[in-house]
Amino acid sequence: MTTAEQVPSTDPATVSAGAPESNILRSLLSSTSNIATPSSSATTAERVPSTASAPESSILRSLLSSTSYIATPSSSATTAERVPSTDPSTLSVHGMAASEPESSIARRVLPPTSNIATPSSSATTAERVPSADPSRVSVHGMAASEPQSSTVRNLLSSTSDIASPPSSGTTVEGLPQGWRLSAQAESATENLEASFKWVKEVLGGVSDEVLLTHPFYRNPGVQLRFSKRTFNQDAVEWFRTRKQTSLLLLLKCRYLMKKPSLTTREVESLLTCTERLCGYATTVMPNDYTVQSAIATWGKVFIVLDALHCAAEVLGRSSRRDVWWPRVVRHLRDARYFDGPSAQIVEKTSWGSCILNGLSAALDYYRLGHRPPPRLVVSLKLALFLLPVQTDFRKKKWDPWREDAAEWLESAKPSRQQSKQ
Repeated sequence: MTTAEQVPSTDPATVSAGAPESNILRSLLSSTSNIATPSSSATTAERVPSTASAPESSILRSLLSSTSYIATPSSSATTAERVPSTDPSTLSVHGMAASEPESSIARRVLPPTSNIATPSSSATTAERVPSADPSRVSVHGMAASEPQSSTVRNLLSSTSDIASPPSSGTTVEGLPQGWRLSAQAESATENLEASFKWVKEVLGGVSDEVLLTHPFYRNPGVQLRFSKRTFNQDAVEWFRTRKQTSLLLLLKCRYLMKKPSLTTREVESLLTCTERLCGYATTVMPNDYTVQSAIATWGKVFIVLDALHCAAEVLGRSSRRDVWWPRVVRHLRDARYFDGPSAQIVEKTSWGSCILNGLSAALDYYRLGHRPPPRLVVSLKLALFLLPVQTDFRKKKWDPWREDAAEWLESAKPSRQQSKQ
């Protein structure tokens, strides 16, 4: 890994591997007696120690429930993106080693099953989608239906030919197509909650005001002081020629977005991270896909765009968003779609169509320079990170986001209980 790709070791976001766990995390990380043991080649950093079992809420029981009717991919599945393993000491972030293909925390939140049918196809894509048989795809209330392949193609369509994002004072409702975007977002959110009962249980009874505090959505707000430096387009061009480890950049953004305010050094660090992430988003960020890999590919695009949008909000005018945001949008417009026999695997599952429709609605907002409503953003991230199906998002590298969801769920209990009274 080159120096430009590494996050400074002094940053707590990359060196705090042993941060204390909340009570709810102890519950999620409880007994490993029913968990498949990693191979002997796994590193110490990959193993999560067993802790004393804590009482589980009904929501957690839902998250911990069996996925016995889901078909999972074969062990030969590969991923389009792996964190380089040449130097584990520099790539272990929050205790995550680079070599483990699947998340230890994910195995506890959504444990694998012992009697799962594997797909018959020999393809080795990063994301294998379960069988089209309705008896196999009904999980937590996820019913089977047959979405159209145009669902995926809609992800490529642009709702605007804008040359620059709207001003910060412009709202979606003030746009000619605003009513349509709002209706799509509301419909997509309702479908996510209807398809994934555990999403509805997590967010049920939570007001929009409380939802703004969710780590999947919140940020420190615009920082008007400290640094005089502004977004440097020349730096972006330099980073465009370098290999970017997007996961480390997303972890950096995640850490900074959770803070109540930023110091001068943190503002400058966020600027650098934004420049690097912009370089990634306009060059190597995946935009070629088949239907089978659409959820993994466009889920990653959604997370990157949301991180960039949050960074621009926090940096304010210093972000110079009007300079680089259109270029990010153009990169998505240049995306290509590859159809094939494997498309039928996704097209027979309502949960796959539901997530893709949600991603399509969210990307329409970003194309216009706006952020989707908080309930859609949080619902989509919950579906991606906690989906009890073998996707790239179930791997260990995404554990910090699952930890955020668990911690927020615990902290929001008083608000949830008060709203139910």
